[in-house]
Amino acid sequence: MLSVPARTLRWSLVLATLAMLAGPGTLRAQDPTDPASPKVIRVEEDWLLWVVQPNGAIYSPQFHTVMSPLQDLDSYYFQITWNYRELPEFMPGGFQVQSWNGEDNLNLQNINNTELSRAAELITWTQVMETNGTQIAFSIINGLSSTWGAFGHPDTLLVHNGAIPDLNRYSPDVSVDNSWITFGQNRVYLLKVYAVRYYGEHGLLWEDTTNRVVYQYEQVDD
Repeated sequence: MLSVPARTLRWSLVLATLAMLAGPGTLRAQDPTDPASPKVIRVEEDWLLWVVQPNGAIYSPQFHTVMSPLQDLDSYYFQITWNYRELPEFMPGGFQVQSWNGEDNLNLQNINNTELSRAAELITWTQVMETNGTQIAFSIINGLSSTWGAFGHPDTLLVHNGAIPDLNRYSPDVSVDNSWITFGQNRVYLLKVYAVRYYGEHGLLWEDTTNRVVYQYEQVDD
């Protein structure tokens, strides 16, 4: 197991960035599941991964994130596999954006093939999902990584037909509950969603800056 004692973390910039990304708290005007809420047509999730020390020999760590327009993964949803490409067969490095309808893969997009190799690396990105009522689209924007550089739209855009009239049934809890470090948890310090923005036809409706932790490393003393 990797140890992360405070005296060895010479990452003041990293810590300052994390404090900034923590945000002031929830700035949410209404509950999007309330029938009286305005129609939501676009949602943005801000994500952060903090890698402690990758191991290129075993392609570690690997993780995946998920985003769904509904409150489950029984119908349409999107998944990203990070530091590996899963379909049609496993390939290390880069990442793969996938769209699904239940157990059926609808489409996928491979991005990069470089394996994570930088210690104390922060990776940040925004997952975007939107609907026009007959089609649903997913993309990554504002991606930034020492390993992968700047990444995102339009390379990560997937669009497919889906009769989803709005995104009012979206829940960030579905994203958090179905995302995880799939391999090499001890090589990751933190994976979280730190902000969610809801948009209507005329722009931003509200922003939720609650920190939703998917995984955080906890050292266990032997």
